[in-house]
Amino acid sequence: RLNVMSNLTVFPPSQHGFRFVNRFAVDDMATVLPLDSFGLSVPPLSGSYGLCGGMSAAVADYYSAGQPIPVVTDIPQPGQPLYRYLVRRQRHTLGKRGRPIARFLAWMGLSDVALQVLTVKELNAVLAKLDQGEFAILGLVHVGPEGKPWENHQVLAYGYDYIAPNRLRLKVYEPNAPLADDAYIEVTRTRVKLTQETLAGLRSLSALPSLLQSRLLKLPAALPNFLLPSVAAATCHKHRGNAVPVRGFFQMPYQPLQPDTQTVT
Repeated sequence: RLNVMSNLTVFPPSQHGFRFVNRFAVDDMATVLPLDSFGLSVPPLSGSYGLCGGMSAAVADYYSAGQPIPVVTDIPQPGQPLYRYLVRRQRHTLGKRGRPIARFLAWMGLSDVALQVLTVKELNAVLAKLDQGEFAILGLVHVGPEGKPWENHQVLAYGYDYIAPNRLRLKVYEPNAPLADDAYIEVTRTRVKLTQETLAGLRSLSALPSLLQSRLLKLPAALPNFLLPSVAAATCHKHRGNAVPVRGFFQMPYQPLQPDTQTVT
């Protein structure tokens, strides 16, 4: 599949993305990241925080509606219409019941290898969506169990290119580098050897591929590591934005919304 690219090829982020960076004044982060249902609370913050999911969803909204993106360079402030719109869309990406938050928390607790196994399944679904000319918002897992959920990230995937038979670049709008047309996540398909830890983590999420599950059911419950099979996986590397590792990614909820003409600040 060399040189295969998605159908959505006329989306330079420098033209269709926001001009401001993902760095917002602290207002009430608890309304942006509802963690109370998980027994977590957002500590008092100073400085700034991100609305990466809201920015990604809003950019897709404007493009899908055929409307030009608001040409503003100043970061929207709490109380302004565009800020409220971004907060609303951020909450939409996190779902009514916070299921994507639960998914972030679950993935954060797994090993890197387990996330690589999960990510290759997500990759196939993302490529299928991009092939249909649709956007895909990706939830990037950056941190492990010692991290905080808000230390993860969201970007908007709009296309891809294969650069080798087992390696491709997902082209993304990166809210942390809003005008970068060369932002991408490089994904390499590989295989990894399962360990007991990886197997336990995948089973805890009921995330084992069905064929692998049927194979394992035929084997003794307590297998030594050398008898565990190798499975498909994917490793990730991000170009542009914050220079932090991408342990894995999954699709976030997204339904197009007609932008309100009053959102322009």
